[in-house]
Amino acid sequence: MSEDQSERKPEINSETTPTKKGIDKFKILSAILLLVIIFLLIQMNGQRSQIRIEVNKQAEIDMERQMVEKELEDMLDKYEAMSTNNDSLNAQLSDEREKIEIMLKDLRSNRNDKALTLKYKSEAETLRKIMKGYVMTIDSLNTMNQNLTAQNKWVKKVLDEERTVTKKLTANKGVLEKKVKMASLLKSFNQSVTPIKFRFGNVESKTTRAKRVDKIQICFTLAENIVAEKGNRNLYVRITTPGGQVLAKGTGEEYMFDFPEGRGYYSIKDELNYQGDELEKCIFWYKQEEMESGDYTVALFSDGGEIGRMTFSLE
Repeated sequence: MSEDQSERKPEINSETTPTKKGIDKFKILSAILLLVIIFLLIQMNGQRSQIRIEVNKQAEIDMERQMVEKELEDMLDKYEAMSTNNDSLNAQLSDEREKIEIMLKDLRSNRNDKALTLKYKSEAETLRKIMKGYVMTIDSLNTMNQNLTAQNKWVKKVLDEERTVTKKLTANKGVLEKKVKMASLLKSFNQSVTPIKFRFGNVESKTTRAKRVDKIQICFTLAENIVAEKGNRNLYVRITTPGGQVLAKGTGEEYMFDFPEGRGYYSIKDELNYQGDELEKCIFWYKQEEMESGDYTVALFSDGGEIGRMTFSLE
């Protein structure tokens, strides 16, 4: 080997060997990238904290709204379970149910409205107090119904005695048929007549002043009668004025009916479905002309016989 060959050094490729300047640039870029990553992590952590706060706020609103909704739904269920035969009270219960349904609809349509939730929470407390008042009223009516049940037992006892007597008289067909017919006639009790006037906003109130009467409410209870034929039947009401005139809607033959005293005009004609059980009924006469002062008579008829009579006075 020659001397020139032994002293020759390997050549360095500048394209493959990193320079000090290149290394410095890499360190700077790495530091910048690290700072960017740290900044983004800080930002993300802050956003997560804000999101957690918002989520907690929303959860609080949702919980409050759900509590109010649950309270309103409970009240609505209780109103649905309330039942009474009083038309005026039924109308009031219907109004309260409608209020609650509107509030529930608003809450479900505005789930994120905290102010609305708090407003309805306060109103729900007032509605609950009102509902307790209705519960007490209905309890009182139920007590009255229990008294009517006692009266019904007495009527049933009378009818049982009547049937016993009827069975003993089978030897006389004519007498038997007459007693069966009498026993099958409907009988009314717990009768009431209420003259009513309309106040502002169609609010009804009782009155005894003839000039203020707008309608007359006639209520009664038909006694249980297992002998009477079941099904639909006509009910006629004759309202007789102090002067002896029948308050009728017209003077034609279509406004007349047959009753024990003969044939005459009726004031109200209604249809009822009688199934042999005790039945409460209210019907109304609406004023067609000025009422006069004095004593009025109200007679109830069905199946060709009189089933009840009552009187009332107007000043």
